[in-house]
Amino acid sequence: MTTSSIRTLGLALMLLGAGVAIGYFGRRGALGRGKASGAERTAWTNPLKHTSAGLKVVPRRTAEDEAAEALGALGYAESYEKISEAPGVTQYRPDRAWRGTNLIVSAHEPTAILADMQGEELHRWSFAFADLPGEQPDLKGSFRRVELLPDGDLLAIFDYYALIRLDRDSKLKWSLAGGFHHDLQTAADGTIFVLDQDMHVMPRFDPTSPTIENFITHVSPEGQVLDRWSIVEAFENSPYASYLDQASKGGDIFHTNTLEILDGSCEHISPVFAAGRALISVRQLDVVAIVDLERNSVVWALSGLWHHQHQPVLLENGNLLVFDNLGGGEYSRVLEVEPFTQRLVWSFAGNAANDFFSQVLGSCQRLPNGNTLITESLRATAFEVTPQGETVWRYVSPYRFDRETDDLPVLMEVVRLGPDTPLDWLDAGAPQIR
Repeated sequence: MTTSSIRTLGLALMLLGAGVAIGYFGRRGALGRGKASGAERTAWTNPLKHTSAGLKVVPRRTAEDEAAEALGALGYAESYEKISEAPGVTQYRPDRAWRGTNLIVSAHEPTAILADMQGEELHRWSFAFADLPGEQPDLKGSFRRVELLPDGDLLAIFDYYALIRLDRDSKLKWSLAGGFHHDLQTAADGTIFVLDQDMHVMPRFDPTSPTIENFITHVSPEGQVLDRWSIVEAFENSPYASYLDQASKGGDIFHTNTLEILDGSCEHISPVFAAGRALISVRQLDVVAIVDLERNSVVWALSGLWHHQHQPVLLENGNLLVFDNLGGGEYSRVLEVEPFTQRLVWSFAGNAANDFFSQVLGSCQRLPNGNTLITESLRATAFEVTPQGETVWRYVSPYRFDRETDDLPVLMEVVRLGPDTPLDWLDAGAPQIR
């Protein structure tokens, strides 16, 4: 594929996504807490039927689902709600929280921020979309996902358009044009795995209109593509091929939103968790799956416990931690599930008191002390809870748009970095972790 065609594809995907996002943004009243009741919010989302255990979900397709799929890639608006609470770290229990630094990505501009536990900014990386090499469309954009490297370099995704690497001073080291989106991970050898996509006619799904095909792409530390695996083919080559029968007719059939390359630390629990395999989340099918990249085949998959999920993580005990956006009906929830028995081990669920809900986006991270860090993206909030559900750290994004508005920028993600994270590249050396 030529550079020109990649740029054309990237622009098409971004514009398609923007079309859906504008639709969501226009319905912000159904999403925002100050604009709609829980009953109205439930009516807008996919209605769900629950078993007595409260885990199994049976989504009913709505006109909004079909419209989104018809438009193509589900993009994200830069704001869904209005500013409603004071910013900054509003709760902090140093004796209960897991102390470190926080890597923050906000949709107010293409930037990533490193902050301490008090919310004080330690470092910032910024790079404008317009400064990418070559002629660029007039789009602002923000980073969708970033990863901090040991030398202070930053990998960042401009959704559906480019993967970039910045040095600690935000100077561009390289950029790779393509349909990169949602998630990436650096391997121990410095190579990069990233979600990718193309849009083309796939007769299996639609013989005339374009379908978005998702891929896992392997990239060198210098920004060269090394390999690429089709996720559709991985399902076709597996005992889980029947999941494809649930895909929509063309459009954004998968919307894969998470990628984790397994390190093999749980292989003693099951050979399914062998090193080098890829854990993915296929949002449109409500499926979490593991792909053997050597054979490009799905070796394990699970659905029915969540709906339009994000950020499945394999924990050291072999359980899965999943951000379940819509499986809880009126509210969102974070689930820890035993993957082979489907037993619910732990959960943090939204309710009338905490109003925890994120229609899209969202993230979760299990911390070494047993606490869980949760990003409630649409509310631009991140909070750390104990196993008992007590909040011991709460952060409300202070970042705002560079225009007069009370729109609240989406908080893409907050990731907690441990005290052993190399920070000697900072001007003053490694900061004191408070």
